[in-house]
Amino acid sequence: GNFVDVNGAAIKVLGYSRDELLSFGIKDVDMHLTPGQANAIMSRVASIGTQNFETVHTAKDGTEIPVEIISSQITYRGKPAVLGIARNISERKKAELELKQYNEILERVGEGIDAGLAVINKDYRVVWSNKRLMDLGVAPNKKCYETFNLGIVCPNCGVEKIFENNASLDVHEYKTVNSKGETVWVELRVTPLKDPNGVTIATLELA
Repeated sequence: GNFVDVNGAAIKVLGYSRDELLSFGIKDVDMHLTPGQANAIMSRVASIGTQNFETVHTAKDGTEIPVEIISSQITYRGKPAVLGIARNISERKKAELELKQYNEILERVGEGIDAGLAVINKDYRVVWSNKRLMDLGVAPNKKCYETFNLGIVCPNCGVEKIFENNASLDVHEYKTVNSKGETVWVELRVTPLKDPNGVTIATLELA
């Protein structure tokens, strides 16, 4: 687990000198891995030749840096060694956190309104739905038309109109059966969800 060579990027990111890093090992820059975990990773690399994982490195000034490690077994100066490539994933982790916070807000909004709400992609697959729609059988990772036990897209489908005809809004009514076996009439409003470039990436259904 001791370092035998480092590149300039490692020196720059971690803030240590080359000599300092060459006197270190994994445990000196990774406070989140126990010695047992570090040894287990080294053993897996030795047995299968490679190991990928995420962890957090600590720089000299105490800054914690989320990293993705791609490690593989190599021969270095005639001896077996492990090449570890550490990729800074701070931006990805930040984006994941923002997405999680956005989803939490969406959950609260979706459960707080007296209507069914779902996000459906171009393949008619439900990306997200609130409890009200789930009670009607509209569930995440399920194609929306499967709610009605259909093998094809529903007639007069709003999602199809949004993606195929570039409609800005579709409103229509349909009859369905809820989870209690009751027949209900639903008014469905479908609008496009667009990315910053104005490209429709999904639809929002309000029932």
